[in-house]
Amino acid sequence: MHIKTDIQGAYAVINIGSNSVKLFIPSRSRFGYRNVITSRLAANSMDNGRTLDPESVERTFRAVETLVRDAKDKNVSEIFVYATEALRSASNKNLLTDRINAELNIDVDIISGEDEAKIAALGASLSFPAHSAFADIGGASTEIAVKCGERLECASFPVGAVRLDETGNDIFALKKNAAAVIRPKGTAKHIVGLGGTFSALACISLELDAFDENAVHGTVLSLSELKRLCRILQPLTPDRIVRRFPAVKPSRAKVVKAGLAIACAVAELMQADDITVSVNDGLNGYAMLLEKDGHI
Repeated sequence: MHIKTDIQGAYAVINIGSNSVKLFIPSRSRFGYRNVITSRLAANSMDNGRTLDPESVERTFRAVETLVRDAKDKNVSEIFVYATEALRSASNKNLLTDRINAELNIDVDIISGEDEAKIAALGASLSFPAHSAFADIGGASTEIAVKCGERLECASFPVGAVRLDETGNDIFALKKNAAAVIRPKGTAKHIVGLGGTFSALACISLELDAFDENAVHGTVLSLSELKRLCRILQPLTPDRIVRRFPAVKPSRAKVVKAGLAIACAVAELMQADDITVSVNDGLNGYAMLLEKDGHI
């Protein structure tokens, strides 16, 4: 794949996720240019996620608007926006998509859960081509892709860190609830983990004072380490998590216990020995497919 070597004149990809909105611009740097704003689009949704909360929609629009402005400041030639589970399952998704189209003149590509798993695997494969399983924990859903020979088995499950967090804060009870929903299409000794949950868990495991993508990328979280993190985080409130682990943002600290519960459920269900954290993610995968043939 050819990645453009300079931000000037490049394109940008924005992902509207259930917990955050992310900007990615391919560049000569190792991970490209990235910017993230937590907007918690899936928070306080009603009817099992079918009705988005208007305040969450407003926060998310402002986040998209800010990242579009950031991308234009980098002189990109075109901006692509895609969305995942929170908009995928919402009956009132037009509150956000119509406004983005009207005020920012951008169409939002709402991709399927299977495509979300596919682009996650593609993005992570840039750094970990030998791995055969990939897990992406989002705010409202979890995607798992498993290589089976020449095929990539992709699946999406309606359990994510934001929505699971709203059901309680006991990691072990949350893990049981997540395990009841997730049904991976295969097993793997080694999994690649993508998304904010895994990056935060790497920061906690490494006890970083500040987020360092070079340190986080490639961090291996063994099953025993995930269990250790459960014991550490279980008694902590979000405020105490931030004080003890300053690399974790307050917005992430609020949902990291739910994300850890899902990570543990995935590892156990897939009979994995460990999960390797990847900074490269679905944004990279979406960009790869855009460069290959112009569409997902």
